[in-house]
Amino acid sequence: MRFFSLIVLLLAIVQAFESFSQDTIPRNNKLQRNFLNNNGKWTVEIPVWIPGFRGQYTYGDVSLEGEDGVPPEIEQPIEKPGLGDIFKRLFKTEGSLNFVFMSRISYTSDKIYAQLDGFSGAVGSNTTFRYNNAELIKAKFSTNLYRLFAGYEIVETWSESQKSNYHLYAYGGIRLQDINIQTELDRRDFQKEISPIWIEPIVGLRNELALERWKFILNGDLGFLGDTERISYMISFNASFRISNLISVKAGWTDWDTNYKGDVKGEDLTLYLHLSGPSTALTFHF
Repeated sequence: MRFFSLIVLLLAIVQAFESFSQDTIPRNNKLQRNFLNNNGKWTVEIPVWIPGFRGQYTYGDVSLEGEDGVPPEIEQPIEKPGLGDIFKRLFKTEGSLNFVFMSRISYTSDKIYAQLDGFSGAVGSNTTFRYNNAELIKAKFSTNLYRLFAGYEIVETWSESQKSNYHLYAYGGIRLQDINIQTELDRRDFQKEISPIWIEPIVGLRNELALERWKFILNGDLGFLGDTERISYMISFNASFRISNLISVKAGWTDWDTNYKGDVKGEDLTLYLHLSGPSTALTFHF
């Protein structure tokens, strides 16, 4: 509730600012709402992501796997979810998945693009996991993910009509992953809480296609830490619609996959997380 109240307040401030600007500085209204004719370098986003979740991990002699909204069957393999399965999980009322982006800030100047973003979320206690293929238990995953990267434009193309353009950026940076896992059976001797945290370099590509008031972005990056035992990727596709010179709205799909293998508190940890689902954002251009 506080989050939505903050958005309402922010929108009111933005509307007042826009009204003042339009009254004091005459502008071409068509250019105000055009991605092709805007010189703003900064964007600030308030994005929300609601992914379906699948995860598994082995820590010492403990082995768990499961997904939100669908209790795993004993002695039945859990297949990687298809698109239909993701939608079924996303909209099950008993699910307790709650992911929300914290912020995203980007800067564009000439051929340079830079971005800082982060989100935090948790898979609640309604997520059912399979323990050693013999018992069903409740488990909770929570995570913080931060990315900082910068890129250089390697392709820029305009249409003959000058009504669309395409940009391709290659970028590199770092990704910090902070994951907390809590599991507990009715037995008091079974309680586990582990919190691996690591920083990995990332490389990626960003594709931008602008059509006056519309912009389409396909973005993907790969993270790794020296070998294939710690590898991750994040892919997103979204479409933005320019409401005004200051504001645009965005909707799309984001996919995040993490594989980790390492030593945590003297025990071997093998971790796999897959999150995929719709995302939306309110973007401010400066």
